[in-house]
Amino acid sequence: MGKRQIKISYYRIKKYIKKYWWLLVGSAVVGIIAFGCGVNSNRKAMSMVQEAYKYQKILLFSADENDLTDNYIGDFNVFITTDEFKEKVYGKEKNISVEVVRLANSNCSSITVTSNEKEKAKIVTEKIVEEGKNFFNSIYPQILVTDVTSKEVIGERESVHLIQLKDILMLIGPLMIGIFCIYILIIFDESIYTVKELEDFLDIPVCQYTQEECVGMISQMQNQTIIVGRGLTEIITEKENVVSIGEFLRKKKGLGSPKTLLVKAEYITAGELEELMQVIERDTEKQFNVLMLSM
Repeated sequence: MGKRQIKISYYRIKKYIKKYWWLLVGSAVVGIIAFGCGVNSNRKAMSMVQEAYKYQKILLFSADENDLTDNYIGDFNVFITTDEFKEKVYGKEKNISVEVVRLANSNCSSITVTSNEKEKAKIVTEKIVEEGKNFFNSIYPQILVTDVTSKEVIGERESVHLIQLKDILMLIGPLMIGIFCIYILIIFDESIYTVKELEDFLDIPVCQYTQEECVGMISQMQNQTIIVGRGLTEIITEKENVVSIGEFLRKKKGLGSPKTLLVKAEYITAGELEELMQVIERDTEKQFNVLMLSM
């Protein structure tokens, strides 16, 4: 026969929740505090987010038919992105970013300046174009650089939500950990709590009685061995047919005669029952009854 397993009953879950309610409450409180801190942090981040304004100019490079402009466009883009040029034109400006791109399949270059101030983005763009054109024309006078378009991009704002996924995880995470801890305690608990759990474990009917009823029944059971579990020492008498589980397992006292197992809820474990049943199943006498005392 395979090893018997204790089924997780509603009573067992209810008992552990009642016993460890403080763990669940503590986990919930930790989650609520972490959630509140996360939301507060998001609120501060939202107040600190600044709008980003972009201003863009597109420059057209033209020359004589016999003069290719590809290399000149590359030289211009490299020049206006050098540290020396940046320092001269907008080095003292803060919160400025410049993007220079050669437009595909064209003789055009795009200059886009991003700033947290609308007017600053426009001024810096125009300064870059003006200074770049002046210096470039002094080296390559045969190349004509023309402003084709100027475009102001609508201010963009970084997206920051008041409640984010991480905040929800911080809220439910501690509670889930608390529930998991209780689950671990439940599955490692080998105690038997109810008649239903005992019946499911042994796969035989179990009768439930009070302690007074059991004491009276023991005095009438003369021709069988009564095996008594832990927590019932007060009803173990001097009678030869009454033995504890430990004594029965050690001395195998009572083999060959009908047996009645008397256990108390919460005091009997799956390990004890498993060892006991292995001995009883090998006995030639198969008559075996189980009684459980109610708490």
